[in-house]
Order: sequence, then C-alpha cells, then structure tokens
Amino acid sequence: MSSKPPHSHGHRLSKSGSLDLVKRASLNYARKGDPSGAGISEENTRMKKRMTVRQVAERYLERPSKQDRTKSPDAFRRVEQMCAIWGDRYIDEIEDDEVEEYFSKVSRTTRKHKDKNGVEREVQPPRLITNATYNNHVTYYKAMFYFARDKLRVVDYVHKVETRKETERNNHFSPDQLQKLFSLLDRRFPLKADLARLGFYCGQRHEQIVHLRKDQVALDCSYLIFKQEDTKNGNNQMIPLSDEAQAIVRKGLDHGEYMEKKYAYLQGKIEHVFGQESKDPNVNGKPCSRFI
Repeated sequence: MSSKPPHSHGHRLSKSGSLDLVKRASLNYARKGDPSGAGISEENTRMKKRMTVRQVAERYLERPSKQDRTKSPDAFRRVEQMCAIWGDRYIDEIEDDEVEEYFSKVSRTTRKHKDKNGVEREVQPPRLITNATYNNHVTYYKAMFYFARDKLRVVDYVHKVETRKETERNNHFSPDQLQKLFSLLDRRFPLKADLARLGFYCGQRHEQIVHLRKDQVALDCSYLIFKQEDTKNGNNQMIPLSDEAQAIVRKGLDHGEYMEKKYAYLQGKIEHVFGQESKDPNVNGKPCSRFI
C-alpha cells in the first residue's frame, strides 16, 4: 500500500494541518464533555494516529463476534455500505450532518433490474425500509464507530443516532387467507407459489428461501443446511423438510437441470435451487428478488 495519505475531505496534513487537528480535537472533547481537556495539546494531537473508514472497517470485520465467530453477513453488508460513502475519508473527519444525511439515504431503498441490454434501471419509486432494517443499519454504524473510539482510539466522539420503534409481528394468515394466496400465485406466478409454500412449510426467512443454493440442500433433499455465515444469528442451522417441502425443492432442482440443458450459456452456472426462466439472458437462471 502507498504511504501517501488517502484523499481527505477538507483537512490535510499541511503546514497548518496540526492547527486544524488541534481545533477538531478540542471540539471533539467539548462534545464528549471531557472536563480534563486531556490530549488537546498540539504535540499530542500531532502524534494522534489517523485511520480511514475503510481501514477501521477492515480491523472491525476481522475481529470475531462476541460469540467468537466470524462477523455476520449483515455486518459485512452494512459496513460495506458505509465504506462506499466514506471509505477513503479519515474517520475523525466524519461530521454530524454527514451521518444524518447517510441515514436519510439508507432509510429509502429502490429495486433495480437489468434490462435486455444489461443496463440497471429502477423498477419502482423509492420506498421506506422497515424500522427493523433501519435499526440494523444503526447497530453496525454504532459497532464500528465505537470500535474506532474505544479500541483503536482514532475518534473521540461518535454522533448519536436513535433507533426506531419496531412494529410487533402480531398479524398472521388464517388458513383461508393462505389458501387464497397460494391459489392466486398458482395462477399467475407458479415459481413464486413454490417459494411461498416452501417458506410456509419450513419457517425460514424470505432471503434464505429465495436465494437457496444447491449446496445448502442435502443429497436426498430431506433437510437444508445453513452455515453460520448464512444465518442472521451466526449459528449453523439444519432444517428438516416435510414430504411436501421436499417435493418443492426437487421440482426446483429438476427445473434448473432442464434450463442448463436448454440454454447452453447456463450450463454449470445455475447456483440456486429456484431460478427464473426468462427471455432476458440477464435474468434467466437467476433467483427471484422476492416472492410476495
């Protein structure tokens, strides 16, 4: 790696750089409410180690979780989203208004789809994410920035972001409602009908069903196996399948083999159990984005 400091946004270690750092350090200590004022001398500030957001992220992600496991997929996903915005910035430069703007952006999401020319286009207007997903972003923002403050000591202050109240899951389908849903999907979206039924039979999360891979299915289709890096809580899971669920999984695998024979460019490239069949080669053999 180059020894040249990464591009910073507004602060460089020029002749006046140490003075800028002193001012910023003083402001940080004032925010934190440190009555001692320790560490704000020009000499101490000049010696302070500085790290970019990406450097902090790498150190944070390489540390095992509290359960002594590899960080969860959610951790990698959320941290990478922060790096996409701030990656080459020094972490002590990230201001309060930038954090507020970041959470304003992540609170809305858009679905994108590649057209037949391979160009990504938004398929619907931005929509608000759920409060649970928003809180997931907040969790990993705090985890990484507190790690930078308490373990690496490269920031003195972490902007506070409030979590949101999550909606309690107290609505459930009645047997009649489920039957109507399955009947509708059978008529209009057969593949999504299979996905919805499998989710109902084995009780797994939407993402695990839609993106179920061949290597997560037992050879006899009697159970699914999710390794710790594929689960939300970081635990390995083995999910036994009923006869009905096994039939759906076998149907998906058989259809994948059929598509690999029908479309030469798909041979050996379908990784998921439930692949779409489409005239668009960018979609053909890929999993659905959602089933309801």
